[in-house]
Amino acid sequence: MPFSKTSTHSEEYWTNHFENFLKPFLEHRFPKLIVRKSEPLRGDVLNQIILDLIKSRIVIADITDFNPNVVWELGVRQSFKHGTITIAEEGTDLPFDLNRKGTLFYKFSSHPFGKMPDQFVDQLAKAIQDCLHKPKRPDSPILESISGHGTFYQTVLKDDILRKLDSLLDECYANIGLLNAILETARKNEPIVQEIVRIRGDEKVIEKNNKLYELENKLVWTTSRLRSSSIEHLVTTRYLDKDNEFYSSSSDYFHDMLRINDQLISWEYHYNSINNYLIFHIPIIKKTIRAFVKKIEREYKEISYLM
Repeated sequence: MPFSKTSTHSEEYWTNHFENFLKPFLEHRFPKLIVRKSEPLRGDVLNQIILDLIKSRIVIADITDFNPNVVWELGVRQSFKHGTITIAEEGTDLPFDLNRKGTLFYKFSSHPFGKMPDQFVDQLAKAIQDCLHKPKRPDSPILESISGHGTFYQTVLKDDILRKLDSLLDECYANIGLLNAILETARKNEPIVQEIVRIRGDEKVIEKNNKLYELENKLVWTTSRLRSSSIEHLVTTRYLDKDNEFYSSSSDYFHDMLRINDQLISWEYHYNSINNYLIFHIPIIKKTIRAFVKKIEREYKEISYLM
């Protein structure tokens, strides 16, 4: 933003614009972010500004009055990185090359001492949240032009991610259905298993082996296995822009599927302990999967709508 007088505003105006509104608002709404503005361009300060423009997670550029330094800094930022928000006072006539990028407009009568309109505040907060949650989403026409991250690229990327999420959701739904079948089978086996345990422990039972053989023939096993290829792909490639907590829960779900499959392999040979294991753990795992499915469904809708 400007640091000195521009064509329609004084140096005091710009100082108050930053110190009395933008900085306190942003630090209050986003306490984990450090908010700074650029300094006058002289000497080594220019090198620091360039580094800040490249390294900062988010840059807000106020292009009101088209201050040359501000426009130059905006060009530097957009030549290296996405995550840039442009704002301007209402009435600013944007030229063609800046009009391509969405700009948030603010208006009030006695700035810098007036109150910023709530609509602008909400729009600015949403734009920052979008930069934080979708840091790879293109917003620089320069980078879009030279790297191919334009409309076609985004369409292909969107379709690819949605296909992966379709596969993942289908896998989750199938696993929930199979877990229901496994749990039902384990519960049907339970009274038979308990009777086998009772007979084995009762020395007075005559023809024990015949009865055990008869009972064991009544036990039923599930030959199908839980699917895990789609969740494994998500965990290993991390193709969604999500935090470590999301991928930690994804990894937990993936390993739950592997553990259940390991139990199913030995179920026939260790039916007492494994039957109990399945009856106890499957309801817990089903809740975990359903919670995970809701996250993926929300992600699917968000990508379908926003990308």
